[in-house]
Amino acid sequence: MKKLYFVLIALAAVNIGFAQSDSSRSNIPAPAKKKKDWSKVDIGNRPNDHFLVQIGFDGWSQKPDSIRLKGVSRSLGVYFMLDFPFKTDPRFSVGLGAGISGSSIYFDNMEAQVAGTGNKLVFKDVADTNHFKKNKLTTAYLE
Repeated sequence: MKKLYFVLIALAAVNIGFAQSDSSRSNIPAPAKKKKDWSKVDIGNRPNDHFLVQIGFDGWSQKPDSIRLKGVSRSLGVYFMLDFPFKTDPRFSVGLGAGISGSSIYFDNMEAQVAGTGNKLVFKDVADTNHFKKNKLTTAYLE
């Protein structure tokens, strides 16, 4: 794992090093920056639909000390949206659509009592009993 961090930091340093340029040393003058004329921009033929894939990592902030998490908790979402531009200014639009997303939280010798009878979600410590090797809580949303 330390080797991976070292390689990522080295690649970032090399990338930053090549990104620097000193225009005072070259004989080529720096190009003058032109202000973009937004009145000439035509975005009328842009695509009107969008496919979005969202990948993420989940964590619980302010979780109690009695709940032990394990591993990397992941999330995935897939959405399809349609674009509806405003008639007064087509540069701006509203995207409406639907999608599905899911999230997984992995536990370390903990069992989530999802089928419990109370109003709160209870997490039971099963370290001293016979238990499953892996245990996770998965939530899925239709959005």
